[in-house]
Amino acid sequence: MKDSEQQSSSVDAPIINETQPEADKEVSSPKEVGSPEEVPVDAASAADETDIWKNIQSKMDRAKSMVFAATSPIPFHYVTVRNIKLFAFLVTLCFIIYHGSQRRFGNNDTCEWLLREGRVQGNNLWQPNGCMMHVYTQAQARVCIRQTRSKFTSSSAVFIGDSRLRYLFNATVKHITGSEPVYPEGKHKDLTVTDQGLNLTMKFYWKPFVDQDMQKQLDNIKDEMNRAGGTVPFLVLVSSGTWTMKTTNASEAAFKEYKKNLTDLSPSLDDIAKKTRVLWVLQDPVFERLLSPERAMIDNSQISKYNWAAEEIFRGSNVRVWSSSHLVFWYLGDSKDGIHMGNEGLRQTVQIFLNYHCNHEMRHRDATCCINAEPLHSMQIAALSIFGVFILTAIVVLFREYGTVVARNLRMYMKRQPLYTNGSAFHDKPLTIRDARLPKKVKTRYEVFCETMMALGKLGLIMGYFVLCDRTDFFKKENKYYSNVNFFVPLTYIFLIGLFFSENSDQSGLLHRDQTDDWKGWMQFVILVYHFTAGSTQLPIYMHVRTLVSSYLFLNGYAHFMYFWNKADISAYRFFQIVFRMNLLVFCLCIFMNRQYQFYYFVPLVTFWFIVTYLTMALPPRVSEASAATNSRHYVYMIIKFILVFGLITTLYISEDFFRRIFMMKPWAALFRLGDNIHEWFFRWKLDRYSVLQGMVFGFLVAYARKHGWFNEGMSQNLFNFRPSMFVLAGGFVGLFGYSVFTFLCPRKEQCNEIHSYVVWAPILGFIAVRNVFGVVRRRYSTLFAWAGRVSLELFIVQFHVWLAADTYGILVFIPGYPMLNVILTSFIYVCVAHEVHVVTGVLAEHLVPKDWRYLSLAVALFGILLGVLAVCYGL
Repeated sequence: MKDSEQQSSSVDAPIINETQPEADKEVSSPKEVGSPEEVPVDAASAADETDIWKNIQSKMDRAKSMVFAATSPIPFHYVTVRNIKLFAFLVTLCFIIYHGSQRRFGNNDTCEWLLREGRVQGNNLWQPNGCMMHVYTQAQARVCIRQTRSKFTSSSAVFIGDSRLRYLFNATVKHITGSEPVYPEGKHKDLTVTDQGLNLTMKFYWKPFVDQDMQKQLDNIKDEMNRAGGTVPFLVLVSSGTWTMKTTNASEAAFKEYKKNLTDLSPSLDDIAKKTRVLWVLQDPVFERLLSPERAMIDNSQISKYNWAAEEIFRGSNVRVWSSSHLVFWYLGDSKDGIHMGNEGLRQTVQIFLNYHCNHEMRHRDATCCINAEPLHSMQIAALSIFGVFILTAIVVLFREYGTVVARNLRMYMKRQPLYTNGSAFHDKPLTIRDARLPKKVKTRYEVFCETMMALGKLGLIMGYFVLCDRTDFFKKENKYYSNVNFFVPLTYIFLIGLFFSENSDQSGLLHRDQTDDWKGWMQFVILVYHFTAGSTQLPIYMHVRTLVSSYLFLNGYAHFMYFWNKADISAYRFFQIVFRMNLLVFCLCIFMNRQYQFYYFVPLVTFWFIVTYLTMALPPRVSEASAATNSRHYVYMIIKFILVFGLITTLYISEDFFRRIFMMKPWAALFRLGDNIHEWFFRWKLDRYSVLQGMVFGFLVAYARKHGWFNEGMSQNLFNFRPSMFVLAGGFVGLFGYSVFTFLCPRKEQCNEIHSYVVWAPILGFIAVRNVFGVVRRRYSTLFAWAGRVSLELFIVQFHVWLAADTYGILVFIPGYPMLNVILTSFIYVCVAHEVHVVTGVLAEHLVPKDWRYLSLAVALFGILLGVLAVCYGL
């Protein structure tokens, strides 16, 4: 591959150098170019003078671009796909080194990240810098208390402090128990709250000053913990400071006394922290304009000074300092009196508290704070080792190919005696004008081996990067969140850029390749933004994206049917080529990421429906365009096949028990289970159960209409006459806007999903009508979107682990605290990885799926043995 790339670049350069002077000559004397002596004098050419001048103008523009490229200080000829991906690799390597040095010399404790810094994003959600928070409901919080009870001698939490900590205590009790605590003796008193159902005790001790009274309370807790059979609370929270400022008028002497008392207090807190978790909660800032006159002396400079003292005293001890709570207070700013946190701030602070206490035991998928990465499975280690050998082999091959004189001489010798498909060893057979093209070179076994090892080595590096990103805590991760700005602004930019790269296609047929690639490409971009911004929380957006997925399946059914119909190629080689290209990446990810096949739900879906399409066309009677041309009955056979497929799909949908029996049969049950059941597979399958069949039927109708000339597919010509075209266009808009109205009126997601399967054909056919009825629109396509459409499957799968994170629940973070810069960087690397996976898959499909039926049978048998070994290892 690399040889061919280098050869093409060395050939392209002289061509540019040869054509540039010629273009310059044309530009230097435009009058001569357009003079009557050089213009043909025949009548047809004279009538075409406008076209001649357009041709001259295009040549002048081309010459200007060549001159600009030659004189530009930027070497644009180095900007190739290969070099861009190499640059992405080097950038990734730099960030691996950067994050590795941070892990070696910095703080890797995700609990510290949770308690230290962050920002508010989305709907007033708190986002720690570098890790993901789970939003605990009341039910989940109660489950957490039950599960963590065994780690401690008692289910009790202790809060010691002033009125600010009392507010947090009240909010925590309300979130867990469902009701606010009542203070029968007044708010400035101790309080104990007990939940009998959880056997939970939460205690609040009113200690507004750091003094002997607080010291005595801590000693009592320490004595109880050290006593035989004594209780150890699962968490101790302590905070104080503002009451000292208030009662002493924020004097300097009071601050020194506070600092001295806190220093004396720290050994007791440190002793307690050796047996349980202790948090010192820093003082929140105040909104000075809201403070009452008796609190006017409490200002943010005093708050900062007291917090600085606490951080200095507890640095290096077992006591953790909780500073993110005061950031929550400041960012949300919902305080009513300027000093006590409002309801929204308290809600977020309680979530931080629960994430700190619960995450390690609960291990929610959308949480990484206070959670260690899951250990690698033995199969993951084995796979990494095997692909490590491939990587080393690829390095050796690379060195031998490009680093040694012997390899270069051998390559030169091989070039002197190539083998060509025309049977001539030295290319000495005379070529006619009809055959005047370079014959295709047959690759030697050594070249095939080198290409295969290089591809496997690249795949090994990519899989290692996947594991590093999403099976370790090497890189940071953050939560996704939805906002209208986050969703619609990127889409606007993407579509504007896509329009900028639009041009006319050389094809003009209905749903030609450039147009379908363009369609898949922009749909893929919408789906990516939808996943990145958690768009599934918005029902109309969710339903529109469901339509895009259905459109993709529709196009798959259409494209595969048209291929089988036109080519009549239903060979086993074609079947295994398609299945291999669809599933290679997911097969590797299932092993390397230790996930089930159904986790990557879209690939099982498209693979299943491709098999259905293949069997529909392969089972007798076989029908194709050629057979239908000789026997019109074959059209009837095809219609009967469609009816049978429709009946089978409907039967499986109506009887879920029958569906379960079919797909839970061994040996393929493991391919359809997610966890221990097939509910997820049934849900995905039923949503788009008719989309592929609809695409096949549409392809059949297009083929039939095309044969009988029912529409015109000429360059820039409308499909129909003006009046029918306007009627079809109006019907298309009705289908599109009608479905959009349905998505806004539909009340619940479950109800929308049930209706979706029966009406999704309307927006799909509507879009096809709008896109194809006029020739000018039909030919126009975006090269950017078409490029994305050609790698759409890889873009969809790769996003799971190297753009998103935590199995798509979060986003990957290279640059914490700079979300915009981070998304640009990770998106660039992600797209390069997806494209390289596409290239590697093509190389491996060429070499590992042979055309010879004997080698193909051997390859299928070996793969079956590999699947059997994996099934035994995973206990399937």
